[in-house]
Amino acid sequence: MNSGYIHKSIIFFSLSFFFFFKQKTAYEMLRSLVGSEMCIRDREIGSTNSDGRPDNWPVCRPFTRVAIEEDIVVGPHVHERQWFAKLNYWAWYGNVVLLWWNFICMCAYTNVKDSNIGIVFLALCYAILGSVCAFYGWFKLGYKSVEGNSNFLLFMYLGIFGLSTLWWVAVAVGVPEAGMAGFIAMLKLFGSNDGVAIMALVNFIFACTMVVGMGYIWLKGKAIYSGLGGTEKTQEIANNAKTLAQATNSV
Repeated sequence: MNSGYIHKSIIFFSLSFFFFFKQKTAYEMLRSLVGSEMCIRDREIGSTNSDGRPDNWPVCRPFTRVAIEEDIVVGPHVHERQWFAKLNYWAWYGNVVLLWWNFICMCAYTNVKDSNIGIVFLALCYAILGSVCAFYGWFKLGYKSVEGNSNFLLFMYLGIFGLSTLWWVAVAVGVPEAGMAGFIAMLKLFGSNDGVAIMALVNFIFACTMVVGMGYIWLKGKAIYSGLGGTEKTQEIANNAKTLAQATNSV
């Protein structure tokens, strides 16, 4: 096994591991930052925070809560917000399935091309860490944002979800040395093993579908974000948080 690939894989895994915990920490910090916003919102439309309610997901061993039609029930445009949360839920499932399909494709590619096993390890890291990071990084963030009509959380969601969409663009391009089985991998396989090339073609089509679908969801989120005040409201919340932090530090 090429030591360079091993080194790159270890670095990628370490950075991804750090990013995951950093992201969860950032998620918890965001809940504190928007505390004042949520308090005002609760007084206006009633409590919409699912914290404290029983966990129900997954059914086999619940550790978190996903109950869209129970949690998103008050405030304006309830149906639109519920639909947005459902789209994100389905998009997350799509991410998980396609990440593991990409891993299978890279296993087949490595077997045919006798490539370094390090790219398979990269694809495995994408599948494991990508599934978890997508759940906490944008699905739960988007869920909380429309549950409580939080402008600031939705702003953060749009940024993270947009980056995730661009990642699928990279998968569609499909540089196999990066652990991605897409268009370039397909071109390299046709002629040597058409069966595996078709697998890469399927991955390319699925990745393009994910880009289109996630782009549509991003636009739906952007519309909700604009209805919550857009960037002006976000800037106002950020300034209020900054003022509150300064006041707290001066005490």
